[in-house]
Amino acid sequence: MDNQRPPIVLLTDFGYRDPFVGIMKGVVAGIAPNAHIIDLTHELRPQDVFQGAFALYRSAAYFPRGTVFCAVVDPGVGTDRSPLAISTRDFYFVGPDNGLLWPSAAASGIENCVCLDNPDYHLPRVSQTFHARDIFAPAAAHLWRGRSMADMGTTLSRPAALEIPRVEPEKGGLRLTVLDEDRFGNLTLNLTPEEFKAFCKKGFFLEAGGICITDAYPAYGEAPDDAPFLLAGSSGYMEVAVKNGSAARSLDAGVMDRFLLCRE
Repeated sequence: MDNQRPPIVLLTDFGYRDPFVGIMKGVVAGIAPNAHIIDLTHELRPQDVFQGAFALYRSAAYFPRGTVFCAVVDPGVGTDRSPLAISTRDFYFVGPDNGLLWPSAAASGIENCVCLDNPDYHLPRVSQTFHARDIFAPAAAHLWRGRSMADMGTTLSRPAALEIPRVEPEKGGLRLTVLDEDRFGNLTLNLTPEEFKAFCKKGFFLEAGGICITDAYPAYGEAPDDAPFLLAGSSGYMEVAVKNGSAARSLDAGVMDRFLLCRE
């Protein structure tokens, strides 16, 4: 039954002030009226492809097999960048070929990629500024209904790659990169809890935004107020946080800033 099928999941930088998200849902409803649509987020920073890619990467594994992800952060809309669909072992991904889909698709095991260039699966009129409505939403709906990707476009050998920064050894320590800043001001680092424990067996200090952080806690509530600290975040990476405050403001730091982690 349709109500037991996996959902279509939307991720964009469109926000909710404008009607763009609602229009996408209307297009999906016209093609796949029984599809369950989930909004992952529409509050990404405008045109921030990396933030969208990381949000999708940290989220996809929590959805059922067969989910169709329609992700649109597309500063190159209307240019020669390709509209893309990817099938993996577990999911389908639809969106612009600008790296947005790459981390999630690669983690799930890419099986096939197509450029969505068959106009039979577009809306009749395709705008140069709203491919989310005219190409991506229809593609997601048709995939949900079981249409073969081979019908929808021509094969691509490899989509554009966007890599999550890796930890870099430096000066007897590790150079870390901020991957995300959430609405609480917590800063996600590109270091897993397992890597942190293996490196800092006896103690650590983290040089971050001109401040030296030396404490880690298992939960936000166990830390003192107003002092930056480290903890293992729900995304599977270490975070810098401030209880009842904002690490981003305290450190004057944000995405792609780099910190140095050293052993004591």
